[in-house]
Amino acid sequence: MPRKLASPENQLQIPNIMEVVQAGHYSEASDEDRITLGRLISLAGQDLVILPEPETADFKHADPSDIENGLYIPYGHPIYASAQQLVRVGINPASRPSLENTGVVFPSSEFQTVARNPRDFARHIEAQTRNANESNPDRDEVNRKVGRSVGHALSTKITSISALDAQIKQDMVTMRSLYRDLNSSWIAHYKVKNLEPKRALADDKIHEVAEISTINLNLGTVAIQGLHLAIKKNLYGGNRTHAEVAYNWQKYIKLVGRHMGAKVHKLEVSEAMCRDEFSRYKYFLEPEARAA
Repeated sequence: MPRKLASPENQLQIPNIMEVVQAGHYSEASDEDRITLGRLISLAGQDLVILPEPETADFKHADPSDIENGLYIPYGHPIYASAQQLVRVGINPASRPSLENTGVVFPSSEFQTVARNPRDFARHIEAQTRNANESNPDRDEVNRKVGRSVGHALSTKITSISALDAQIKQDMVTMRSLYRDLNSSWIAHYKVKNLEPKRALADDKIHEVAEISTINLNLGTVAIQGLHLAIKKNLYGGNRTHAEVAYNWQKYIKLVGRHMGAKVHKLEVSEAMCRDEFSRYKYFLEPEARAA
């Protein structure tokens, strides 16, 4: 019996990716049944048509080592200065020496949250607010408005960074649990209704990192489509043992986990920089400053 697809609101946020296997229901297992991830993957893939011609699927670019080439761009690389969606903050070798002077590519949905140096961001808000108040002759009042505007903007940015950081860390916990479950051939830790959304999330995130890795790798539409198709075949295609299924999924989950960790590092450094900049303006948000 064909599987039922999830509703559109639960589908992948990145457009034009048709190879993600969305969360669904299976006739061979009820929502209350306990199941291993390996078995659930088998159910998710059994009705899929994923046998493309060899020249259609791009297995080279679908390899995690190839995908990583587009996720991290070190300072000095020819495309560093022009790279898109690259977050460069994070010169903090004590915590993540491998990321010193290395930019991490973020998905477009997250890039605006962490992008921009906090001081440059503050200066932009300052100029914008002064421009909006250029006809006001009361310089003291203008200065207070500028301070409040920057303070509010930085406070909002800190809140957004913190929320994104928390969401990614939550997803990392899910990825770790799936990685561990793939090491178990016999013990079913989860009910289908709880494990299936996690499987779908992992599938989604695997294709997401693959998609954003292509932004700066100069791949065309056909190559990108072939990359996603090859990932789908790697994850679900063919008759494989539990060990083979676990190996394929674990190497992609590790890819996603490393990228999540790199993003968290950038977010934490950015938040610390924002808080430092906010300390210069927080006075303007205090009652005595507002009353002045």
